Amino acid sequence: MNIKKKMNIPYVAFSEAVDAYLPLYDFVPLKDEEGKVCIQKTALNTRVSEGQVLGKYDAYSASVHSPVPGVLKEYRSLPMPDGKTTEVAVIKLDGEFSFKGKKIRNHSWDNLSSIDICSILADNGVINTFDTPCSIAREILNHNDHRSGETTLALRLFDADPSCRTDSFIALKKTKEVLEGALIIAKALSASNIFVLCEKDIKYYSSFSFDNMNFIHVPSSKQVMCGKKNIDTILQNNKYPYKTSVAIDSSTAFAAYEAVVLQKPLLERFIQVSGDALKNNVMFRVRIGTPVRKLIEQCGGFKKKPYKIIINGLIKGTAIADPDTPVTNIVKSITILSRISVPDQKQSHCIHCGNCHRICPVHLHPDAFFDYYYFHKELSEAFINSSRLCIQCGLCNTSCPSRLPLFQSIALIKGTLNEK
Repeated sequence: MNIKKKMNIPYVAFSEAVDAYLPLYDFVPLKDEEGKVCIQKTALNTRVSEGQVLGKYDAYSASVHSPVPGVLKEYRSLPMPDGKTTEVAVIKLDGEFSFKGKKIRNHSWDNLSSIDICSILADNGVINTFDTPCSIAREILNHNDHRSGETTLALRLFDADPSCRTDSFIALKKTKEVLEGALIIAKALSASNIFVLCEKDIKYYSSFSFDNMNFIHVPSSKQVMCGKKNIDTILQNNKYPYKTSVAIDSSTAFAAYEAVVLQKPLLERFIQVSGDALKNNVMFRVRIGTPVRKLIEQCGGFKKKPYKIIINGLIKGTAIADPDTPVTNIVKSITILSRISVPDQKQSHCIHCGNCHRICPVHLHPDAFFDYYYFHKELSEAFINSSRLCIQCGLCNTSCPSRLPLFQSIALIKGTLNEK
């Protein structure tokens, strides 16, 4: 089944990234990647420099930095891309930049220890956006504390959501930096194996190869919602007898490179802004804290009346209502859709089409779990326990013509099993 055709997703390619306009006021969220409130370190009406730390939860959470130089004018609450409301620091742009437009020298990391690397990653605000966002430093240390056997790092160079091209773009335009960032994380993990999953010709990436890197070409049919379990299956199919210890994407690897080699904090993100409601689709390099509205304006505005703004992809993304929502360090894409491109969300009875069976990457029967949870259909204990195999990709929902909450019902069943 062609996912892009099923979801009516047009192919979007970008030849370059455009620097987003710097807003007069920047809105910096004061929660870390795990939703914990950062300790505020700056008083109101204080002048802040580009890259200055504004808050941090603990030693190995990702620090929050000022993306621009200016004056911290106030703290206020704003809706975030995840739908929640949080406190932000409002910074009025003013003064000289510390990183932007400046020549930054490279720093050697050959002699750094794992703790040294983790400290640098945390202090510079690097998070792992492979799946659920988390501090990459904390993830590395947690793995090292519970290490058993060989450690394997997986680097995914393509986007798991077919409506997004951000990670693919970074991998193409910043190949050497991404691969070196993966090497840095692998050193902190003491990883003996690095597997690079790519969508292009392996020879292209291998021209930048480093020791202990194995390149695996993944066909487009296997890229959709490719998580850690899928990567393990890909490794086994390619005769590699390993399980993934830590998985990262291009965005994470590139951020790690900038943090350690350039000693630059996470101040900006590559973000794809696209959709049939926009006049132009653009790949931006955006300062964190920039309102979504400003990016829409730089795209030329709307050519159709907007109906939905979706953050981070059409499969598992979140719809936002307020275009003044600021960009955060976990945003990769913003999709603005017209009414005609949004499918009817009205639910109806299951028509037993079998779409959810065919599309499920782990071969579950989501419709059966839906009937079990909502209509008490009898299932064997083994069948019910197989719900644990669900990788939470959400593809069953996208393929269901009846718009049934299939993925949600499986998640509820898994939650019940975990409570036992």
